[in-house]
Amino acid sequence: GARLAMDERWDATLIGLTPALMPFPGLAARLFPALARMLFVNPFTAMIFAQMASSRGEVARFLKKSTGSRIDDLGIDLYHRLFRTSDHCAGAIGMMANWDLETLSASLPGLTGRTLLIHGGRDAMVPTDSVERAAKLIPGAELSVIPDLGHLAHEEAPDRIAEIILAFAARRPAVAA
Repeated sequence: GARLAMDERWDATLIGLTPALMPFPGLAARLFPALARMLFVNPFTAMIFAQMASSRGEVARFLKKSTGSRIDDLGIDLYHRLFRTSDHCAGAIGMMANWDLETLSASLPGLTGRTLLIHGGRDAMVPTDSVERAAKLIPGAELSVIPDLGHLAHEEAPDRIAEIILAFAARRPAVAA
């Protein structure tokens, strides 16, 4: 959304839920995209990941460890079903293979619309300081960190996330003189 708004010069209102807008720290910044691209070109990768997700227990452990979120039993069942779909796995790997977070982060000062970034403080995928740095780069961005939620904050506490979004929408932007 952010890239599209900047490319098209839209004055859009953007809401980022636990957004990955900054390069990953350290060596991961170089290795992660390269690894994702390498996996993406292998036609068997998505099938292998889907097969690895055939165990509901493995999916539950993955969600807890990698997202920092507390997902209820129904959510785990739904993710189990989703992760077993090789098309979903291929889409996720393809998305990550095409990330260019260095270019995106350098462009963030060019966002002209209103921006709200919502982040779970227990997010194990996107570090809080990464979202804080992104918020400082985006002119007028608002940041809401919810300490007790993880990467899937919108699934853990949809009502709380909706309240934050509605409060943001209700605030009137400052009018330039």
